[in-house]
Amino acid sequence: MRARALPLGLAAGLVGLAGLSGCSDDAVGSPAPPAAEVKVAAAPKDLGTVRIGVLVSVNAPADQGGDYTDGPATGKAASPAAAAAGAWLAAYRSRLAGTGVQLVVRSDAGRSATALKAVQDMVSEQVSGIVVATSGSHLEDALASASTAGVPVVAPYLGDDSLPSGVYATGPTRDQVTGAVEEALQQAGRSTPLVLSDGSPLRLDGAVGVAALDRYERQVRAAQSRARRGGSQATVAPAFDSVVITGSAASDASLLARVQTGVAQAASLPIILGPEALTPAFTLAVQGVQASGASGSAGRGEPTASMSGRLSAVGTDATDATTLRADASGDAAAGFFAALRLALGGSQIPDDDVLGPFAEFGRGADTASHDAVLALLAAVRTAGSTAPAEVASALAGSTPGSADGLAGPALDFGDASALPDDSVSLLSPTTQDPGVRPVAQDADGTSLPGVFWFASTKQG
Repeated sequence: MRARALPLGLAAGLVGLAGLSGCSDDAVGSPAPPAAEVKVAAAPKDLGTVRIGVLVSVNAPADQGGDYTDGPATGKAASPAAAAAGAWLAAYRSRLAGTGVQLVVRSDAGRSATALKAVQDMVSEQVSGIVVATSGSHLEDALASASTAGVPVVAPYLGDDSLPSGVYATGPTRDQVTGAVEEALQQAGRSTPLVLSDGSPLRLDGAVGVAALDRYERQVRAAQSRARRGGSQATVAPAFDSVVITGSAASDASLLARVQTGVAQAASLPIILGPEALTPAFTLAVQGVQASGASGSAGRGEPTASMSGRLSAVGTDATDATTLRADASGDAAAGFFAALRLALGGSQIPDDDVLGPFAEFGRGADTASHDAVLALLAAVRTAGSTAPAEVASALAGSTPGSADGLAGPALDFGDASALPDDSVSLLSPTTQDPGVRPVAQDADGTSLPGVFWFASTKQG
């Protein structure tokens, strides 16, 4: 790992909505018209149509890719929760810039054998590279197969720190998330975090597990029983001084609601969520919308989580709110969202055989899958070839950034973790809509308030 440089602090709730002062209530549901210029600069020339494979996980369990592809149970496989739609937007922007790009899309449904066959099919169809727009342990054999075939893979949602040769993670890895959480807890003076997860929890010094929450809840019930008999007030101090929640988006929302409703001191405890909190699936779970294929998500009759309190999430500062920054990162994000609104407002992106109409799954597009496609296209341009081996050679060691059309932080393909450590931030939540994408709607057409994340401290 590269040296960390994370001046992080735990934001107490919305603290003046730092970085969001440009928003107003009038902006909610009424985004400003997009800028006219939406081209990217990563267009390889005179190479014909570039074929990029995209692996998604439709109707998959939440922890096997469902967080990034599936959404509310509306009877449609595609939904506004398809964060991976950024890949389609990257292809659209590249075509506007004069580059022929064809996405070869396959779904693995969260299954190992299906993922392996999907990758093998992409290799046989001579893609120049593959974007794995999903996550989960079911990808192990598929990634190994791509590596053996010499086809480069960019995976924006994998948290693995150990990957086969030629496979790169461009989102926060497990080590980066752990390091960011450790530093944040240290700066906040917290030493006994309650660590909750539906998978493999982060290994943090002084951490206590879910058993501590079970024990605390039993103590509260016993104290309440004694209080009722004696007419006194029931107070129980938890054995933890902070909370860390990582796992699938639906599980994170459910665990957050459990802490907020069951721990009297929850409002004063720092609560840190993992990168899955930045997905549309997390927003839907917080709103109480059942996610298709997800386990542990909140139903309409269950408590839902609140975005108030000392709440933050680990991720990259490349979100809706980044568009309001008066710097290069704001300009890059603004270009992304301008293109998204144009794409959603017209018919420039054809229907996809796997996900259906872009108008139905594109609203949740994020910058991570978008930048993964553009990183591969930049390598194609450098290589002057669409041959996978030559693209893989050009991608290794490359450092694509905003000049290549990336909407998020610059990447460094010098090792398997391509996201620099100093691009991992603590983000704070708000329900104030920056107004850069259409408002989400429930299955019955009711508008849903969103959850948006912003960096309260600009990274140095």
